[in-house]
Amino acid sequence: MGRFSEAVLERRDLPDACIVFGGTYLPRRARVVRRRFDSWTRPKGQVTKYSYAKKYDEEYLVCFNTYGAAPTLELLHMLKDGGTKRTFFIGSMYARSLPVGMLVLPDRVVDKAGIVSLDNPEHPYAVVDPRSIRRIERSLALLGVPFTRGTTVSTPSVLHDVKPVKRYLSSDREHLGVEMELSTFHYFGSKLGLNPHGLLYVSDNPRHDVIEMSKDVLRTRMRALGRATDAALDVLNRMI
Repeated sequence: MGRFSEAVLERRDLPDACIVFGGTYLPRRARVVRRRFDSWTRPKGQVTKYSYAKKYDEEYLVCFNTYGAAPTLELLHMLKDGGTKRTFFIGSMYARSLPVGMLVLPDRVVDKAGIVSLDNPEHPYAVVDPRSIRRIERSLALLGVPFTRGTTVSTPSVLHDVKPVKRYLSSDREHLGVEMELSTFHYFGSKLGLNPHGLLYVSDNPRHDVIEMSKDVLRTRMRALGRATDAALDVLNRMI
């Protein structure tokens, strides 16, 4: 145990708690997250960007640059190898109708990314542990942060024209929106005993696309990222 995590994350024994940020690594996002901790090591890594940080006298592993299902699954196995026991995923999502900056608490994640469907073709979705939902709802209520709860969809790519996925998304009117990692994170995180939790924030919608960089949209996204990180720290701290 620990050889895999040591090769990539430089430690055989990882912290009990890890927060994983989906999507590509951007310094402005890292700065928002950094402000939530009391101490922080300089981010390292070529593929997985990681930092060891402290908050509430507890050490955390903070991982960035987790983009898509396959890197998510690989990271989960690294965390299992290093002894991590509590995990929290924060990602951005495209929403069909919700405003940019809204926090979304998925209670069911349909897998169109592919990996969950290969492992369990009869049930190609991740059902979120009700205990994790209750913990996140409690933390968001204590923080006074509004949120929406419902079904989301994990897709193989948000930028490519994958026709079967597009047909599904156009026919299913119940989902709130799409991202790329959460079905893999919840399904395999539970399977590996990593106590997965997940929270998303709306980064784009039909009115504001993912590459929009106006000051108001950027400010709203970063505020949402900070609020999601505050909730993650509160949840993981209460699980000690």
